[in-house]
Amino acid sequence: KIRGTRGYNAPELVSGVTITEKVDVYSYGVVLLELVMGLRMSELPANGSADEGAALRQLVWTVTEKIKTGDQTLIDGIVDPRLNGNFVRSEVLLVLEFAVLCLEKERNQRPNMNHVVQKFLSYE
Repeated sequence: KIRGTRGYNAPELVSGVTITEKVDVYSYGVVLLELVMGLRMSELPANGSADEGAALRQLVWTVTEKIKTGDQTLIDGIVDPRLNGNFVRSEVLLVLEFAVLCLEKERNQRPNMNHVVQKFLSYE
């Protein structure tokens, strides 16, 4: 039986494969996006779809593409507007990069938490 909060569950939970710590990494990626956006996944605009998972996949794809192309509008368009521009752009970009890495659909493409923590610690 699958347990957990909708929107935070990794795709492999419904496929019946062995569950690993990568499920938690996926959930962590969701939390990172929520922190940047100031929205819960359940509040994410679904663009005509009632499926939170589809809306999340579309968001991850968009963020990934904008990071690849260096699109500077990414940060202004995704950061919680209640911050009124009071944030460090490079730090937001770092968090977004980790969020999309943690949200890889294929679990073997996701980092483990040790890697994520070490990378964040090395940023200082």
